[in-house]
Amino acid sequence: MSFFFNETQKERQLAARKFAEEVLRPAAHKIDAEAAFPSEALRQMADLGFAGLSIPKEYGGSDEDALTICLVTEELARGCPSTAAVLMAFVIGIQPIVQFGTPAQKKAYLPDLAQAKRSVCFAVTEAHAGSDVAAIRTTAFRDGSDWILNGTKALIGNARGADLCIVAAKTDPNAGHTGISLFAVEAKTQGYSVSKIYEKMGMRGTTTGEIKLDNVRAPATALVGKEGKGTSQCLATLDLARLTLGAEAIGIAQAALEDAIDYSKQRFTFGKPISEYQAIQFMIADMATSIHAARTMLYNACLLHDSRLPFSREAAMVKLFASEMANRAADSALQIRGGSGLVDRSTAERLYRDARYTKVWEGTSEIQRLVIFRSLLKEAQA
Repeated sequence: MSFFFNETQKERQLAARKFAEEVLRPAAHKIDAEAAFPSEALRQMADLGFAGLSIPKEYGGSDEDALTICLVTEELARGCPSTAAVLMAFVIGIQPIVQFGTPAQKKAYLPDLAQAKRSVCFAVTEAHAGSDVAAIRTTAFRDGSDWILNGTKALIGNARGADLCIVAAKTDPNAGHTGISLFAVEAKTQGYSVSKIYEKMGMRGTTTGEIKLDNVRAPATALVGKEGKGTSQCLATLDLARLTLGAEAIGIAQAALEDAIDYSKQRFTFGKPISEYQAIQFMIADMATSIHAARTMLYNACLLHDSRLPFSREAAMVKLFASEMANRAADSALQIRGGSGLVDRSTAERLYRDARYTKVWEGTSEIQRLVIFRSLLKEAQA
């Protein structure tokens, strides 16, 4: 690979690659088959410092840049996409606290989260609203110095077992995007419950569910940042999430490419390995070329982020291109395996199911196209 990384980035990448090869890949099939939450792997990743990648050093993290986080994510996803997704739920879920939390909130939550001693989820989505944050119905009203939260959140990653939930709620129902605020709600609070866990086609090691808030009383100190700033806080969090989701997709595609190459050398037809057939060679060449293109886009967007330059459009482009590329790559890997790929839960079949999630998580492909177009239109009208 012709990219240049600093020593910290190289060390993190190699550590993640080693862990993925030795720990995650051997366990990936079992995690998928049993829909088993990778609790032991999460603990081991915390020991390696991966849970605290985005947390400031003063709170026990390593405060890595976006490129380092994405390098780690890609390598982990090559080994087990579910486990990589669980870790990213930590790294992204804590971003509202990292970026906008009060010193007291950071001190209360970040040290334990950096060691994965506690878990976090980020609850914005509702069944009727999807990516339209302004359409959420969860409310937060003042009662003295406290806030009372009511509503139901849907499709929330890391819902089961989360000790802390960052909740988006309307504090001014008539103010649209400017009437939404974020709250740090502890799961032990009366009225907070995980009301449903979904059965999923892929990413089965992750837990995705519904969270119910029934007259949940949160203290004034639960407000994250300023009242009415929730939408902008969500968007800032999602921009980084889209980069890590792009890295996850690239990791899946890389695993699919490696599986396709290995299989093509072992499968013989008419006296020779199928790797000698031009049709297979072209499929694999196209996979590798698309992965390289997505990786280059990702690194460019990370550079913009780490240079504190605008990167929202590029993040949407990365998420769009990488997720759709991963689906094509996984489809090609399955096609190369032929009938054997469709039975006995082959690696290609698992990657195919996992890849499908990347086109939906952190905003669908259609939402990314909308974000990109609006950015271009705004630029053209400037």
